[in-house]
Formats: sequence, structure tokens, C-alpha cells
Amino acid sequence: MKSIFFRGFFALIIAFTLVSCNKKIDRTETQKGVHEGTRNGTEGGASISGSVNDAAGIDPITQAALDQDSTARIFYAQIAAKKERGTKAEQVSSLMEFADYMMFQAQVPPRIKYRPALKAYREVLALDPSNSDAAKNKKQIEDIYAQMGIPIPQD
Repeated sequence: MKSIFFRGFFALIIAFTLVSCNKKIDRTETQKGVHEGTRNGTEGGASISGSVNDAAGIDPITQAALDQDSTARIFYAQIAAKKERGTKAEQVSSLMEFADYMMFQAQVPPRIKYRPALKAYREVLALDPSNSDAAKNKKQIEDIYAQMGIPIPQD
């Protein structure tokens, strides 16, 4: 009985170690991309080439956010899936999840995280003009841009 317990315990330890190593590798690759992007002069400091969904016409700042945050990539992929075969309510829901994540939880610099969130909130309001959460958060981001002294993106 003890040997089964120890085997399971060691299997969990090994799995946890492998996951931790992969996260460290992802962070290292992201940091490398940030430094390369800074040298190449790309906006936001991230390397855009070879990243998720290059052909989809994603703006460089949104792409930088997706390159730096794997959870943001998941939410963004859900948006694309819902746009293709989802109802209007499902599209609004996936856009709000992405926007809220970017605004409140994404671990990327403010100059990168707010623009994709603002765009998503605008898309929500285009689909559902009565969405008070999207309107409130859109206004909050616009106020943040004003406080930072940066023009509010209009795209």
C-alpha cells in the first residue's frame, strides 16, 4: 500500500516539476521576444513575428499582449471561435471575459493591456449597447489613458 502511495506522490512531484520548467521556458522565451522587439523598434516592446494569429490582422499592441500572456491567448481564441459559430450572447460573453481579464488580471504592462480591453469593450457595446459593465469599464480605461497623458486609441 505504501509503495502505491509513494509512486503516486512522486509522479505528482515530477509532473509539477515539468509544468514549472515549461513555465520558466515560456517566460524566458517571452523575455527574449521583448528584448528583440525593443531592438527592432516594435511598439510595446514585444516581437510580433511568428506569433499567434499573425494573419488575422491583429494590431501590434494586442499581439504583444497575446505573446506575453498565455491566458489572454486562450480568451482571444474563444472570441474567434464565437465569432465564427456562436450566438450574439456568446460573442458578448467571450468579449467581456477577454476584456475583463485584460483590464483586471493580465500581468502585462498597462501600455499593452488596456488597448485590447478597450477594443473588446467597444465590440461588446456595438453588439449590446445596453451593456452597462462594458460602458463603465470602457469609460474607466479612457480615463486611465487621459491620466497617463496618452491619446485614447480610436481603432
